Amino acid sequence: MTLQSKETEAIIKKLDSVQVELLRLRAQLLPEKEPTEEERKEIASGRRAFRKRQFVTLKEYLRASSSGES
Repeated sequence: MTLQSKETEAIIKKLDSVQVELLRLRAQLLPEKEPTEEERKEIASGRRAFRKRQFVTLKEYLRASSSGES
């Protein structure tokens, strides 16, 4: 069975909507927990680093981890 491009796109779109709905339901079912003071500081630090563009992309991280770099 061969799928046409439009059929493939429709399937991908439907799967994306299912994934979004599952994530929404999971968020509703998980208990809410306030972050600790230490966690708040780490979140703020991460946001500052992100604004300064001091981060590693997933692609860069995976490339470095697969090549054995530290």
